[in-house]
Amino acid sequence: QGSIIGDSSAMVANATRWTVVVNGQTVANNDAAAIGSFDLQIPIGHVLDSSDSELEIKIKAWYNWGNDGAPSTLSLRIDSIEVTGAYSIEYDEDPVCSLIGSHDLQEDGGGLILPLLSRCSDDRTATDNLIVTFENTNPDVVEVDLTEGQVRIKLVPEASGIAQITVKVTDAAGNYWSEVSTINVATVDDEPVLGEFPSVVPVEHGYPHRISFELSDSDSFMQDLVVTTNRSWAEVDMSSREIIVDAPTPGFTSVLVTACDETSCVERILDLEVRALAELFIEEIRIDDDIRAGDIFEVKVFVRNSGQVSATMIGVRCSADGQSFGTGTIQMLSPGQMGSVICDMQAPNGDDSIIIEAEVDRGTNIDEVDETNNIRSETVAIGEALQETASTEDDDSFEVGQTTVYVIAGVILLMIIALFGFLAPPKIKKLE
Repeated sequence: QGSIIGDSSAMVANATRWTVVVNGQTVANNDAAAIGSFDLQIPIGHVLDSSDSELEIKIKAWYNWGNDGAPSTLSLRIDSIEVTGAYSIEYDEDPVCSLIGSHDLQEDGGGLILPLLSRCSDDRTATDNLIVTFENTNPDVVEVDLTEGQVRIKLVPEASGIAQITVKVTDAAGNYWSEVSTINVATVDDEPVLGEFPSVVPVEHGYPHRISFELSDSDSFMQDLVVTTNRSWAEVDMSSREIIVDAPTPGFTSVLVTACDETSCVERILDLEVRALAELFIEEIRIDDDIRAGDIFEVKVFVRNSGQVSATMIGVRCSADGQSFGTGTIQMLSPGQMGSVICDMQAPNGDDSIIIEAEVDRGTNIDEVDETNNIRSETVAIGEALQETASTEDDDSFEVGQTTVYVIAGVILLMIIALFGFLAPPKIKKLE
């Protein structure tokens, strides 16, 4: 409240002003030439800051004369300054939740699902709108997340240790509730893991057979693992991870396989079908040594059955440089017996050698111990053909010899007729 007293006619109206400044900011700019009392209410809350610790109010005035210099009097009088008002305060409490607590778990065991939001409340924010965040100091041991308002703690496989989980629940105003929980995962000595075998493994009677297996242990060294069987004819090769079986009798049988680490053991059943089979192989390919271009020669293939049962209708295929030139069939081979087939071939012209290949049971129609030993090959040298002149001389000599034979045969025939006439009885005459 105050007044302006005096003669303002000598003042320049637009340039004569008085202002109110609060904490360095102008909040009012008034006409200082307006004679009379004033009672102003000026809002100042917009220039106040929560960091301000004091309130400073200043009144400033500017006078600008516009006459010829004649004296005049003008005064700005402030009778009182009063600051009134109030703060608008909104109260928002922190969310409140039940404690989750610390927990002890075991490696490879089950995790935890703990209720959270259903046990939280806030004075202004709805429970569904509360924001939940986690801080996990050891994610290599446990994983944590929020699922349908519940805290889900999941164990990392084959991991143990201590993890501290900070749960923070925040409302819309930024107020929060938090708790630090300690999750202790104790170490457990894991059993070895022995992979399953096929339902039935076929093996051959009288022949060693290797069966591979898979073995692992997450907390043991491989050199500390031991695998054994309950059969004397089933040995374990740990370096190659194989079981070597040589079953004594045909039929169905089983082997108990046991894998152990330093503290525990696991078992698997290996079921075997022990079969007595034939075993065919080509023992020899027999071919003449002196073969010339154009000659027709024989390839004799000897096949033996070294298995334990007979084989029937055994097919043999002959080929030269990959081209088939003959086939044959051996009706039956008993255990230990050998048979043969013969394939005829004409030696080609223009090649100094050919590769003769024989294959038995090409269609794998006969069950054998080993199907990879059914092929054998031999390299045959091909000589040059005989000269044409030599062949002509041979033909002439053959023709002379044939004429001589005809002459001799005619002479012999005449001699036989004469001898027959000489030895025949005299003609018989009829008596009257």
